[in-house]
Amino acid sequence: MRGLFTKIFLGFWIAQSLTFAISTMLIMQRSFVRPNEIMDVLKTALPTEGAAVVNTYEAAGCSGLVATIPVGVAPQQVGVDQATDTVYTANEADTDYQGTASIINGATCNATDMGGCDQTATTVPVGFGPLDLWVDQAHNEVWIENTQDTSVSILYGAACNGQHESQCARPWPKVSVVDYPNAVAFADDAGTAYVSGWTGISVVPLMGP
Repeated sequence: MRGLFTKIFLGFWIAQSLTFAISTMLIMQRSFVRPNEIMDVLKTALPTEGAAVVNTYEAAGCSGLVATIPVGVAPQQVGVDQATDTVYTANEADTDYQGTASIINGATCNATDMGGCDQTATTVPVGFGPLDLWVDQAHNEVWIENTQDTSVSILYGAACNGQHESQCARPWPKVSVVDYPNAVAFADDAGTAYVSGWTGISVVPLMGP
């Protein structure tokens, strides 16, 4: 998925740069530029795949089924636990209300199999102002940063995932950290998570189930 987005981004960036250069060249030669002239040059200058991405005159190949799964209010960040094919979202909610995390079964709802995309995502409470989410793939831990109450909520992916949601409603650990947490890095060999914020770095042990 990341490779696809990178390819699309590069395609648009190259197309934009070429469009500017071509337009400038043609404007210097006369007072107007025909859109089809730019596209003709783009089709020859870009690889076939890249031209298809940026071709606004030809929509063939652009169609595709897109599924939408309702989650909590105001989802901000998403992460995937590869071991369980589970998608987690951090939902900010209204600033006056406690945030939530939603759990989606990615094994039955993905780009190649959308049969389970009509599922109802399980949603559990976390802290206030959850804006970011990180998944420790080695330990199946989902770390959700709660900006407003300067904490991280930790979900255990082995116990709460898209295929086993019965334990998701349990109370999850919430650890106080540095003010306005904004990023997490995992040192799995040392069993440690480093949480950055406005005033420093919090060093937190990985919890485990």
